[in-house]
Amino acid sequence: MFICWLLTAGMRRYALASQLIDRPNERSSHTVPTPRGGGLAIVVSFLTLGPALGLLGLLELHLMVAAFGAGGLVAVLGFIDDRSSLP
Repeated sequence: MFICWLLTAGMRRYALASQLIDRPNERSSHTVPTPRGGGLAIVVSFLTLGPALGLLGLLELHLMVAAFGAGGLVAVLGFIDDRSSLP
């Protein structure tokens, strides 16, 4: 949890510095400009926790591989969307 908090703070700082800001429009659910990319912190935290759970025998290898593959793909696509503002 602490790792996720630290990474989120870092991503927020990065988003503000590089102008990765979601500006509200008529379809937005927020009313103030919001930094993008915070989901990356959650994904990195999860991908860090996965091997630890595997080593403790709490997560089977095939489930970890599936979660890493699917989760990693979704994370990459989400970050590309945050960077390039796809419709």
